[in-house]
Amino acid sequence: MGGLRLPILVVAVAVASCNRSAPNLEGEMAALLAADAALSDAAKAKDLAKFMSFWGPDGTLMLQGAPSVSGEAAIRDAVAGMMKAPGFDLSWTATRAEVSE
Repeated sequence: MGGLRLPILVVAVAVASCNRSAPNLEGEMAALLAADAALSDAAKAKDLAKFMSFWGPDGTLMLQGAPSVSGEAAIRDAVAGMMKAPGFDLSWTATRAEVSE
């Protein structure tokens, strides 16, 4: 009888792992667009702390015509310099988002 328990347990675990609920794709798209809008708002407001809250410690900033900048401290320095420049104005509006299961 003990030999029968293991196959039943394996089948039960396999079935349980297949019964995950589907992600809410519409909700995930809305969250992604909201986060993107918050990042744009932080840039427009020149809020360096909030802008940096969207970057991970191993992030890379790539700007057209400039070398890439990697790492939190380097990105903070680059963005702080840009935000202090006269006439700095950066904002955008995402028009769509795509997510996948």
